[in-house]
Order: sequence, then structure tokens, then C-alpha cells
Amino acid sequence: MSEQFLFKCDVEDELNHVPISAEDEHWQESWCLAWFDPHTRVGGFHHIGLARNRNVADAWSWISHRGEVVQKYQNNALPPDNVDFATRIKLGPLEVSTIEPLVRRRILMRDGGVEASLDFTAVTDAVKFSADSRASHWEHSGLVEGTATFGGRTISVRGYAFQYRSWGPRDWATKETYRWAWGYFSKDFQFSVFNITDSGIQPDGHLEKGYVLEGGRQHRVVKVDITVGMGGDGVSPEEVTLTAWTDEDAAYRFRGHCDGASVHTHRSGFMMADACTNWVHGDRIGAGFVEVNELKRPNARLRAQLNLGSDD
Repeated sequence: MSEQFLFKCDVEDELNHVPISAEDEHWQESWCLAWFDPHTRVGGFHHIGLARNRNVADAWSWISHRGEVVQKYQNNALPPDNVDFATRIKLGPLEVSTIEPLVRRRILMRDGGVEASLDFTAVTDAVKFSADSRASHWEHSGLVEGTATFGGRTISVRGYAFQYRSWGPRDWATKETYRWAWGYFSKDFQFSVFNITDSGIQPDGHLEKGYVLEGGRQHRVVKVDITVGMGGDGVSPEEVTLTAWTDEDAAYRFRGHCDGASVHTHRSGFMMADACTNWVHGDRIGAGFVEVNELKRPNARLRAQLNLGSDD
């Protein structure tokens, strides 16, 4: 059996966080909700970020229906005046209110003629990957209920959702590839895994990590392959095959079909795409998200293979 590697959060993890160094321009704090109702085929992605040392905030939001994006907003240069992660955030088209810490949130999105009113309720505990009080990320799965209004009509939604909070230094210039996938099949079967190449990660610039929650047990993922078929635009995921191996020498395979995707950008030219995804595992079906940043230029390993100099 896996040793404990996921640790339950406490209310303090919901509070605002302060940079260790006031000089670290890469320090950030963020909140995100990704959700998808596979029955109505309505889904969305909402993110708020705050760079305290640079005195700037960002807001991203998109909603899709039947594979088409019906609302899209991104602004990475907003004033940070109304960002309080502990209680209420009002930024860009988003208003996010904490109803019960670590359990319930209300999300309102108004952008032109498109609106969404959503209530998130956690199904699993909010967990972090370390018991260290300095751990800088937590996440959990839950359900969203509410309405989405666009194109002159209102659709009731009840879908699966993934919420996270993150804080600490994030240097997007060192991120080379990034693939994250999350799936929800039932209250006792979910997964969240990622595969990253990052020149800032020691010792070899590579990290594979995650978990499968099944039948009340936590299975630590130690190796993950995420193969993504991209659309003709070069940025939108369409098909996904995911294989995750655990530290108990077991493996899971999930196959996904994407149903609506959009892109986001960070500083330093970093760009990623997120997609609502229908998952299949054997005879079981679920839903979730995949997030992809593809390699866009030769990294150090490829430069060595190609015998490229610093100016090539």
C-alpha cells in the first residue's frame, strides 16, 4: 500500500499568502475552477491570478457548448484591488465568493451577453502533496450546479469540477512542456496527473506525478504518459490517451475525447490549451479536463543532439 502522500488541508490554506521575498517577481497566487457537464455539453474554465510583487492581476474565462467556445476573456494586466482569495474576488468578468472554506464557492461570470451562475460543492477533501506548511498548492474534485446563458437561452448545468489554489514562485520561462489531466467518474473514483519538462526542476528537468482515488484509497502515480492528438489549429486538444503507473506496480489507462477547448497565456511567451474531456476507462465513463503546453522550440536536450550553438 502507498505511504501517505496526500495531506488534508486546513482552513489556513484558504487564506491569502504573502511572498517570502518582496523582490521575487515570479511569485504568484491563483485560484482556478475547471468544470464540464457531459450531458448538456457545457463546460468552462475560470482562473484568477495575482502577482503581489508586481502589483498586477490576471483573469481568464471561457465557456464552451457542444465543442464551440461561446465566451472568451483574458486580461493579464488588471489592477489587483479586489482580489481577496479568502473571501471574495471581483476581477474582469468574474466574481468568486467563498461560502464555506474548502467546501463551497459561488462563481458568477458576466461577459457581454454571456452569463454563468455556478455553485461549487466539494466531493473530496482538499489535499496537498506535502505535509510541509510551506506547501504551495492544493486541489480537489466536486460538483457544480447552476445555469449558463448565451445565444439568447439559458441552460441548467450539473457537472463535474476541479478546483485548485496555488501560490509561490512560478517562472514560466523555464516551462518547456506541460500536460495535466483530471477525470471524475464517481464520488469514489477520480484521477489527477501531470507530466512536466522544466529546465528549473532538479535534477533532470522532468517531473511525473499525481494520484488515482479509488474505493476510498489513494494510489500514488509515479509515471504517466499523456499522448494528445491536436487539432488542425495546432493548439486545441482533440483526443487523449493516458497511462498512469502507481508505486504498487498497477496501471490505469484512460482514453479521452475533447469537447471544447481554448488557450491561455502567461508571461515569457508561455501558452497552454485546456479542453473539456469525456473519459473512458474500461466500461466506465467520466468527464474532466486536459491541459497541454507543447514544445515550441529546441530545448537543451535537443540542442545537444542537433549540435546547436547559443545563437542557432
